[in-house]
Amino acid sequence: MLSAPLLLALAPLLSQTVLLDEGFDTGVVPPSGWAEDNLGATIGWEPDAVGGRAVHDDFAGFSDAYLRSPDLDIAAQAVSEVWLHFDQDQYWSYYRDLNAVELSLDGGLSYTPVYIEGGGDGASHVDLDLAAWLAFDGVSVAFHYSGDFANEWGLDRVVVDDQAPPSAAPFPHLPSTFTPALGYFESFDSIAGSVPSHMAVNALDHLSRLDDAEAWCNIGQSGTCLLPYSGSFNLEMGLRPGSLAYHNVSNALILGLDGSGGGTRWLAFQVMDGGEEDGPGWDGVYLSPDGVNWQALGGNWSSLHGGAEILVWNEVLLDLSSSGLNLNRPFFLALAQTDNYPYLDNDGIGIDDLSLTKLGLQVDPLIAGADTTVRVYGAEADAAITLAFSLVGPGPTSTPYGDAQVGSPYRKVNLLADANGEVQALLHVPAWMSGSPVWVQVLEVQRNKGFFSNAVMEIIQ
Repeated sequence: MLSAPLLLALAPLLSQTVLLDEGFDTGVVPPSGWAEDNLGATIGWEPDAVGGRAVHDDFAGFSDAYLRSPDLDIAAQAVSEVWLHFDQDQYWSYYRDLNAVELSLDGGLSYTPVYIEGGGDGASHVDLDLAAWLAFDGVSVAFHYSGDFANEWGLDRVVVDDQAPPSAAPFPHLPSTFTPALGYFESFDSIAGSVPSHMAVNALDHLSRLDDAEAWCNIGQSGTCLLPYSGSFNLEMGLRPGSLAYHNVSNALILGLDGSGGGTRWLAFQVMDGGEEDGPGWDGVYLSPDGVNWQALGGNWSSLHGGAEILVWNEVLLDLSSSGLNLNRPFFLALAQTDNYPYLDNDGIGIDDLSLTKLGLQVDPLIAGADTTVRVYGAEADAAITLAFSLVGPGPTSTPYGDAQVGSPYRKVNLLADANGEVQALLHVPAWMSGSPVWVQVLEVQRNKGFFSNAVMEIIQ
């Protein structure tokens, strides 16, 4: 389902005119048609160690180098707008003297600055309006680095076209229905690669926001899932496995959720990092009331999973109330990822076993013969809480309050919430349980209605 503002925002892309599109994927800098004017004493611009980027490294010594594009015949295109878009990253920005974009009409004999970088370390995306150059032909774009110590500037995906940056919805594909949010659990196995109407897959080019055949947002509809946390299916996001067309793609699985009636507070899921870098743009979890305006929840992927080990599943628990949005109504939730390498090949994010609950559950590492701490959030004040754990599997197990995500048989421990509706309980792990997987979930019953937490699975050490 596309909203009217979004349709209007996408319409110009149908007649896109591209004057320059360079991703530096050949591993050669300057690439074919480009030139470098190196006036300093260092190497200047070069390919980065893994390809797919042009970089001016942090040399010690005087550097003054222009990486210059081919001449662009803008006037001959008869376009009404012209824009420069590029991705960049900065390291040791404190030592930066000059990182600038400059334009030339005479093959690099003279330049006019149009942009001077002033940001800090990290990745970013830049859009520059070059309307003042519409009437000219023979325009070349140069990236000018000047300095003598430490600062590093990297460039990727330099595009000149007639498209203003998107100002409306960043994701063209939205769900057409909403499913109840409270108690929602998704392991992706029951849908087995079929995308239901309350989900929408976005596999896009990072800049144009058009569908990209090399983008990989897969729940089994595009190929076999590689390393699910549970079952045979999960969400995979990155560049298509095996692709050599390295460029930034933007993936997002969007869920349509109905929070009417309230109660939904906690989002939990398993995440696996395939070598993800914090890239420009959409990386992480986002909420939106309308599919146009989005708010990040908890930061980028490295912030969310706390620098987890590569190719190891880790649980993330997020408090939806921290967004400040009214979620007692239909809303959208996006799991998004932007980067430029194949899934599980130095890149990508995997998601599995996602749940939305009233209660949030966290379990500290389980060590046989030692005590561990169990924490519960979001209960009613002084509420009775039942903790269930199973050694036989994840369920589901039918109960009078719905399906529990712990297998049967299971054991129970009675807990009590404090005046803030929270539990912090110290429980002993028997020595005989060493090496066993255990599935844990808690239940609160209020006025004959039950509320489950997210389920946690851990291997007892």
